[in-house]
This record gives sequence, structure tokens and C-alpha cells, in this order.
Amino acid sequence: MRIRLARLLRCGAVILGIMAGASPMASATTILFTISMNGFQETPSNLSGAAGGGIAAFDSVADTISVSVFFAGLAAPATASHIHDGAAGVPGPVIVSFTPFTPAATSGSIVGGPLAFPVADIPDLLAGNTYFNIHDSVFPGGEIRGQLIPAVVPEPGTLLLLSGGIAGLVRSGRTKRS
Repeated sequence: MRIRLARLLRCGAVILGIMAGASPMASATTILFTISMNGFQETPSNLSGAAGGGIAAFDSVADTISVSVFFAGLAAPATASHIHDGAAGVPGPVIVSFTPFTPAATSGSIVGGPLAFPVADIPDLLAGNTYFNIHDSVFPGGEIRGQLIPAVVPEPGTLLLLSGGIAGLVRSGRTKRS
């Protein structure tokens, strides 16, 4: 039982260390967004079987954004990729272009940035009213699209609750042995 308790404490310490190390940075300067793309989300939607997904990281101090997304199954090689301003189901203007990082392929990944993000569009970004899409010759307006959704980042209070839970487990392990 002591070995299990020691392992539990080590795992808890590692988790706390990771969360403590990531949380201040994430909440102070970097905001993460998830992206899940398909043809149904395009405006107008399409029946493409292509899909993609990834993350975007917005630096709130430098007002820059980076993306790391993958895609597969496009009807033709990709010709462009962008972040647009627009709520779900609403088309909008291009605000950041990732075309220089877009491979001319039907499957692949787009990794680019940091690129300047327009200050006027930051409120829409934070509200989930921006989207990433990939264009090709069959769907010049965009074959797949996905909203940038703010990712959940643990708050400092979460660390306190986790610490309390680990302490409770330690105490319950000691009480059962007595």
C-alpha cells in the first residue's frame, strides 16, 4: 500500500507541476483554440467527405496567432487557408492568411505563424466568432471549415481543488491502515 501511495503522490506532484507551469503562461499570454473542420460547416455547406482539425494559439501580448492543423480527403489539392471573421454559419472576410504554409495536397498539415492578428477582430476571436477554412479548385470558396473555439484552461482554483483531493486520498489511505 505504501508503494501505491508513493506513486499516487508522485503522480499528483507531476500533474500539479504541469498544471502550475502551464496555467500562468496560458492565462497570461497564450490562449488556445480548438478547430474541427468539415464541409457541413462551410457557408453554404457542402457534401465533401474531407475533414481536418487542430489548434490555434493566440498570443495576447504580441497580438499574433499560430496554427497547427491537419486535413485529409480534399477533392483537389489545397490552394489556400485562412482565418476569417464570422460566426458559425456566417461567411466573413479573411483576416489572417496561412496560404504560404498550405501544401498543394489533398491531405497534409498546415503549421504556421506567429502572424499578426488584427486588433479589431480580437473580441470576435475570443467569442468564438472566427473560423479557419481550406480552399481548393473544386471548392474555391472553401471545402472545409471550423470555428476557433476557446480551449478550456485550468484556473488557479482548479489547482487548489486538485490539491485538496490528493490530500483527501492520502488521508483516507492512512485511516484505512490504522
